[in-house]
Amino acid sequence: LEVLEDRRDNLGVLRVGEKLGVELRLLGRYDAALAVLERTADALQAAGDLESLGRATAEIGLVYVLNGAAHEGARRIQEDLPILETRGPSAALAAMYGALGALFFFSGRYSDYLSTAERVADLARVLADGRLLALAERHRGEALEMLGRMEESLHAYQAAIPLARAAGDLQTLAAALYFEGYIHCFQGQFNRATQAIGQGLEISERLGDPFWMLVAANHRQRMLIFTGQWAEVRPNLEQLMALGKPPDEWGLFTIM
Repeated sequence: LEVLEDRRDNLGVLRVGEKLGVELRLLGRYDAALAVLERTADALQAAGDLESLGRATAEIGLVYVLNGAAHEGARRIQEDLPILETRGPSAALAAMYGALGALFFFSGRYSDYLSTAERVADLARVLADGRLLALAERHRGEALEMLGRMEESLHAYQAAIPLARAAGDLQTLAAALYFEGYIHCFQGQFNRATQAIGQGLEISERLGDPFWMLVAANHRQRMLIFTGQWAEVRPNLEQLMALGKPPDEWGLFTIM
């Protein structure tokens, strides 16, 4: 923090501060991450580096999610949004709206979550960013699902799937397939549900990291229960438990 204060006019140092804040978040040191990111954001704003300011503010929002302070985090991001809006469409502005959407989700503000997802989708189209558009469509599907608008939600997930596949975004692709499968399941279309969730499982396992292995086992367990494959439930549950405690970022699965 002292280095950031002393070198607040050095953009290189400030960008290191931004990366340090991210690393501290990933280590679960949320108070330290917030202190570094807030100091960095203030300096970036003073230096006029608004693109980096947007990224840092989005990270601040994610830390608030993890700290269970979603309402406060939403207010914090909304303070800086007008600054980025004056610059027009940018990846940083989209990141801020994405983080704001996550905060709305964890606050139970699903209509606002839908509005932010639609705003991110609009930005993605202007920026010609297929990966971002896929993620926005997935988030739009989640918001519609939480609002009970199941058919619209299904269409959003189905729009996200080819976009994510084309962009090579396996995380968004797997998640959209899972959620598509859940809606099919609730509609009683178990064959379609099994197919969609099974494809999501294959993709999660291809990702090959512990987080997504846990995601895959969790969704396999749900699929087995939904489809009444009771003989497989216990062995899969044992596999799920063997993977250990979910990482601190588990709560962010819905916004990744």
